[in-house]
Amino acid sequence: MSTLLDYLSEYVDSDLVSFHMPGHKGARFFKAHGYSDVLDRLVDMDITEIDGADNLYKPESVIKQMMDDYAQLYDVLATYLLVGGSSAGIIAAIMAAVNSYTHRQSINGSLDTHGMKRDFVSQLERNILDNPRDNPMIVMARNSHKSVYNAVRLCNATPMYLYPETLESGVSGGIAPQPVRELLQELSANHVAAVVIPSPNYYGICSDIKAIADICHEYGTLLIVDEAHGAHLKFMNEPLAAEANGADIVIMSTHKTLATFTSTALLHICSARVNRYAVEDALQMIQTTSPSYMMLASFAMCAEIIKQNKQKLFMDWAENLDWFYNRSHYNQSQHMDGLEILDVPMLDRTKMNISLKPIGISGAELEKLLIEHGIIPELVSGDYVMCMTGIGNVKQDYVKLYDAILDIICQNQKKSSLNNLSAMPQTMMGGVTVSAIVACDEDDVHCCVGGRLDNRVNRSIDDASIGFEWISLEYAMNRKSGAMIIPYPPGIPIIVQSEIFTKEVILEIQRYLDMGTKVLGIRENHVLVSEI
Repeated sequence: MSTLLDYLSEYVDSDLVSFHMPGHKGARFFKAHGYSDVLDRLVDMDITEIDGADNLYKPESVIKQMMDDYAQLYDVLATYLLVGGSSAGIIAAIMAAVNSYTHRQSINGSLDTHGMKRDFVSQLERNILDNPRDNPMIVMARNSHKSVYNAVRLCNATPMYLYPETLESGVSGGIAPQPVRELLQELSANHVAAVVIPSPNYYGICSDIKAIADICHEYGTLLIVDEAHGAHLKFMNEPLAAEANGADIVIMSTHKTLATFTSTALLHICSARVNRYAVEDALQMIQTTSPSYMMLASFAMCAEIIKQNKQKLFMDWAENLDWFYNRSHYNQSQHMDGLEILDVPMLDRTKMNISLKPIGISGAELEKLLIEHGIIPELVSGDYVMCMTGIGNVKQDYVKLYDAILDIICQNQKKSSLNNLSAMPQTMMGGVTVSAIVACDEDDVHCCVGGRLDNRVNRSIDDASIGFEWISLEYAMNRKSGAMIIPYPPGIPIIVQSEIFTKEVILEIQRYLDMGTKVLGIRENHVLVSEI
């Protein structure tokens, strides 16, 4: 059996092209910018908080300077360095919002809930609302990353869901401003500690942050944006950047698209509405007391590289994207018929969502074929494969991807004619077509990628007052889930605690299992449900 070191060594020695995290794409990027010596001595830089090295949780010198550099780069009030990924920042931000809310309510006293529409909330939620100081609400996108759900559980908060729009492709879109307004109006907003949404989502689709921020502030609540996938937007497409459009707290994974090491991220304070002390207090509770100075060194390299080369770096990136999109999507030449690339408003084009569905190639099959051509994508979801570009990708990477797609199409044409393929049924996954899931009645659909969840009356995430048992997935119909079930990637729960297994939920879980996706919360095809 090979070891992890064997695998990593083989990966490094291979000629594979990375269209997945991290964004630096390897040592090549750092060496090209003069950091070969740092890489050679990186292990020797694995130190602790000795004299002169500063302290991540009480920064006064070199770490504080880095924080200030990033705050200046992103034009925000303050920036905190994260060594636990965006997950740590999201949890800390929500904890800070809830703690600030709880403190505020302890001063102001209980809130009146009698003006609410009583049919809008369940009995459980009604009981919670009668004690708002104990259970503040978090208005959150239902397609949030699992870290948001974990934060809500840790804070004993009540989730109230916003549902993303569903695009014609079946991919989840952004959060529209109007549902935010309607939900805050129903809740009278005084019960809401924060609104939390992802932008961009895993597929690169952004929400109208400015409009949503204005609504949140009108109702007196904070807007926290999970911008884990958008650390580059400030420099490439500022109108989509949450930190430039009114969000109060923005968390971003610089390791995903920029040039810091995996597990590094930034938390930005963007407005004076945020209690910075509460954020700092939460961060020191959530993160390790022994931060890696190798990770911190990557922050320093990334900041310096961007400061010195910002214009060229992001211009080259944009030009490479233009080359690929123009050649592959807009100019259907060189036998590229059958290629579909997601192109919708508010899309971050650094996420290239590619489909060959028109010629009968499923997303899972396309991923396999790309890997055979030496291309490693980030994610397969339904009919789409998502190639995540980063600051470290070079022109040759895009050329190799284009050539691979062209070869896949040509090889497919040799096997059978397009006329025969056009008569085939839609790609089957897990015994159900993707379109069949999308077409289900919206009140019954639990699909994270292609539909609306059925829990329009939102249930408490942590309703664990009764026992649970493990049963086979096929027998879980109409049972209450005892755990989050999460395909990873993208890390968005298909079902959370206390939600009900429906036929569509079971089919969606099975679809991911059939694709070979790692699914958290399921053991040998068994799921945790409440006892009858």
